Amino acid sequence: MDLRKQAEAADAQNSDESDEVELEDDDADIDAELDLEVDDDDSGDDAPKRKKRAPKKKPAAARPKRTKTKAVVRKRMLWGVFSSSMKEEGRFPYAEKEQAEARAEALHQKNKKEYFVQPIKEPIAEPPGMTKAEKTAADKAEKAAVKAAAAAENA
Repeated sequence: MDLRKQAEAADAQNSDESDEVELEDDDADIDAELDLEVDDDDSGDDAPKRKKRAPKKKPAAARPKRTKTKAVVRKRMLWGVFSSSMKEEGRFPYAEKEQAEARAEALHQKNKKEYFVQPIKEPIAEPPGMTKAEKTAADKAEKAAVKAAAAAENA
């Protein structure tokens, strides 16, 4: 029973305040339309104020995608003499195109088949020497020697 009395008392207070609120309700509708907010302080300052809007978050900066760099493979250009069934009949350096065409013509005269010259791109093999692992080990040893020399100078 005690809770019921408290609830009724709270409703009575709210109804007294609702009469005051109804008078201010018309002003609130106008302010809402204008997107203004009235200070409810009794400091005597009835000037309307703009509502502060929440600041918008900036989008995260796009990170550049990591791309693997392809190993650059050096190639050389050759002239290849081929039969009509794409069988390779000979290879000639790039500077000797006339000799490749002469070979194609000689094969045509001999076999009565069609031969043609086509460019070929062939990867250049690395000259024999150190492997990658050996090169990196040598680079590390060289850097260590440079650091040791610098330390000796500073001491």
